Amino acid sequence: MKCGPSLGFSSLFLLLLVSVPAVWAEQPAPAANDALPVVKLSPKVREASRDRAWFEQLPCEQTGSVTPANEQEARWLELRVQACVRQYEGYVPGRF
Repeated sequence: MKCGPSLGFSSLFLLLLVSVPAVWAEQPAPAANDALPVVKLSPKVREASRDRAWFEQLPCEQTGSVTPANEQEARWLELRVQACVRQYEGYVPGRF
């Protein structure tokens, strides 16, 4: 009978395969107070609240892609657009 390296590798692999689940089974279950809280999510998309500071920090390049959710946001967006226009007025040709 021939005992080669393949027999030793197979035996070692089988031993590891059997011992790994046994190690996991010996670990104690976490206590109830150590468990993480369950967070229930709804499928509804939640929009981040945007306040006046958000609109004031909005880059001028993105003002055209923002859709206001209410009249207050529309006013803040219009103020930001006006501020951006004033910022670039010096570069408009024909105005001195």
